[in-house]
Amino acid sequence: MISTIEDLVSKVKSCQIDLEITLYEAASELDINRFETIKGIRLPRDIRDIYGFCNGFVSEFDWFRIIPLNEILENPPSNHLIGSNDFHIAEFMFYSDMWSVAISAHHSENYTIYRKADGGQLDLTNSIISFLDKYLSGGVDSLYKWEEDVYLEKRSKRR
Repeated sequence: MISTIEDLVSKVKSCQIDLEITLYEAASELDINRFETIKGIRLPRDIRDIYGFCNGFVSEFDWFRIIPLNEILENPPSNHLIGSNDFHIAEFMFYSDMWSVAISAHHSENYTIYRKADGGQLDLTNSIISFLDKYLSGGVDSLYKWEEDVYLEKRSKRR
């Protein structure tokens, strides 16, 4: 498991051919600040760093994307979002499925990446690095397997 932005960047570059990843041009500091101003939020440092490396990417292998900041702003919030500070960060199969970020109103470094499921919000991680590492380790299938594991673990704790 990777733990730093630098390790993640190296892994993205090493997976580019296998997952047929095309990186979008990095977002500028101005692009990031514009996004934050319009959304009324401050992005966590690791998410800012990812967008500073590439303003999203697309994988032709399984039609998965990290959504560019400008596209997030262009698309109105959907019913797949839970809170007002939330936005979709990743999508699969042309917005057939989405993963979202919920940023704490009190501290921008506190966030969760989730997917809205039938039972509500399924929180997966509080790290974009972990989320992308999971994707890079096995594509969308590994994200769905991870979700299943998280769901089953939470369900077993409720019993």
